[in-house]
Amino acid sequence: IVDNTGNILHTEDGGTTWVPQDSGTDQYLGSVYFLNSEEGWATGMRQIFHTQDGGATWAVSDPDISLHPAMAVFRDIHFVDRHSGWIATDIMLSSDSAAYETGAPLLHTTDGGKTWSVQAWLPDWSLSGIVMTSKVTGWAPGFRSILQTTDGGESWSSQLDGRDAPFVDISSADQSHPWVLSFDGKVYHYETH
Repeated sequence: IVDNTGNILHTEDGGTTWVPQDSGTDQYLGSVYFLNSEEGWATGMRQIFHTQDGGATWAVSDPDISLHPAMAVFRDIHFVDRHSGWIATDIMLSSDSAAYETGAPLLHTTDGGKTWSVQAWLPDWSLSGIVMTSKVTGWAPGFRSILQTTDGGESWSSQLDGRDAPFVDISSADQSHPWVLSFDGKVYHYETH
């Protein structure tokens, strides 16, 4: 679990007890994602945190990426393996109105987080999450819609517009069944037919 003041909490007993871990920051953390019991990632305002010892220590990096005109906040991070990962961003804090027309940048790494680049500008200016169920298929809930990719994040199409937006979180138990939560408490479930 992460929070707005840099705290990370960890459980090893199914959630009965939670132990704090030192992230090295007292700033906003948007998400945490673990590949296994040792290697994990967390996102901050414009920072990426990485651990290889189960969260005992965290290394921080500021990726050298131009996101103009967006003042992007890193909201969510997801890896499909040790090499391929994505970060969903949010530009709600931008004072530049052009940023809202440009959309939110989607960051991508293919070398295990050593380098990051903008893979695409998604047609929603506030992404709350990302889940990639394979190297080609994924979903990103946003302020206005739920977006889907079938080409590894190169292009995105809207699956569900408006209705109960903004959408605030996403999770997937397997490759075909993601769940999305809306701000007003509705849960949406996707199934392939």
